[in-house]
Amino acid sequence: MNLESGNIFQSENIIDKAEEQLRAINILIHQGYTIIDLEGFILNKWNIKIKKKPMLSPKRYNNRNTE
Repeated sequence: MNLESGNIFQSENIIDKAEEQLRAINILIHQGYTIIDLEGFILNKWNIKIKKKPMLSPKRYNNRNTE
């Protein structure tokens, strides 16, 4: 990790950076952390393998975004 240059990834391309992020998220989840992603989904060690994740935002906002 090179913070002076603003680079926090070891990889150079987008695909490898995304894989690094997923590995980091999985490590945090397995250590007991709860993560709320940018879409409002709640990720933790009890629901990581479930396809339909619980959401933080109410349904009315989801319905408005699909119209």
